[in-house]
Amino acid sequence: MAQSGNVLLLDDGELDDVQEILENLDIPYGRVRGGAIADGTPPPSQLLVATSRRIRCVDFSPKPDAATSAADASPAPTPVRVVVVDEDSPTLRAQLRTIGFDYLVRRPVHGEAMRLLLLHCLYAGVEKRGELRIPLGFDVSIRTGLLPRRATLADLSSSGCRLLSPYALEPGMRIKVDVPTGNENAETLSLTGRVLRIHLDERLQGDGLYSTAVVFDGADATMSRRLEETLRMRAGARITEAGSLAFERQGLDLAELPSEPPAESDGKERRQNPRASYQGKIAAFGNPALHVLVGRDLSTGGMRVHSHPELELGDRLHLALYGEACDEPISVFATVSRDDGECGLGLVFDPLDDAACLELEKLVANLPSVESLHDGEAGAMGTVMSKILDD
Repeated sequence: MAQSGNVLLLDDGELDDVQEILENLDIPYGRVRGGAIADGTPPPSQLLVATSRRIRCVDFSPKPDAATSAADASPAPTPVRVVVVDEDSPTLRAQLRTIGFDYLVRRPVHGEAMRLLLLHCLYAGVEKRGELRIPLGFDVSIRTGLLPRRATLADLSSSGCRLLSPYALEPGMRIKVDVPTGNENAETLSLTGRVLRIHLDERLQGDGLYSTAVVFDGADATMSRRLEETLRMRAGARITEAGSLAFERQGLDLAELPSEPPAESDGKERRQNPRASYQGKIAAFGNPALHVLVGRDLSTGGMRVHSHPELELGDRLHLALYGEACDEPISVFATVSRDDGECGLGLVFDPLDDAACLELEKLVANLPSVESLHDGEAGAMGTVMSKILDD
């Protein structure tokens, strides 16, 4: 049987630019350029990119197999499906939605916008919001220098934690957190990492407490196993009485602890501070696909983006928004102002100068080069590919 692998291109010679991007990203792919496709060719496991003339070349619906019953058959992979067109129409878009395509790309398209879309479609990392994150609320010992300090462990996951403390720790600072395992016979779990970001929430200002996000270093097998055991044990345990009373007094929901930017106290322009604090966070992303945001409902005041595993309320971003193929990207600063769960995140832009407003209004008025086929005709009009800049 033919093998299509993770990525498959179907075209008559029009997808050379897509092939070049995949090669530059060192992503293996298969390509069928013209001609018939062998019977029984399975779907790619991650991504299908096709031109409009080739969208029906392969039927990826399950085929009955005499040797395998329907109950025993493994589910077929469901790749992200992207179609690249020179011209389109409402009829074609309706057809693409019926077939099950996810994105439509109109040429001419900015090369970086195409690259960002491919990265977004191929990203298969584990979203940290899907990790087991346990809300806690008890005192722990932390160390950023020679002397230990006390903090409240707000929540814990296999990759990091959140602390409440009166200390304004700097992003990038090394830190050790001693976590009680919950097992009386086990030693305290000492986890090392670094500070990602720190926020002073309005509801915490009366207590003078900062919310600090920490990402752990990669642990050896023994330490990872102990951390997983601690998470499982804590998941079924009651929050300690002292921690419960403390958070009841503060009126906080530990599972949704808000994050807001720290108050400016030195008179500097607001956008100067997030550039420094965000630099430490962006380095933790690792996978380049985590720099990609798919925006929609774009306006000169902000936009909505797909949910992102590393972004939380209050985070500050420097973004490049991509429009026409020949245009330079539009640079904006934004703040995550709303979290609508599966519906995505709301971003509010910093005030723009007149030139940036005109460019953004032009981008909003034009048909998007990349359009999500899940949003309907009206919802897709404000789609824009954007990138988080690391500066």
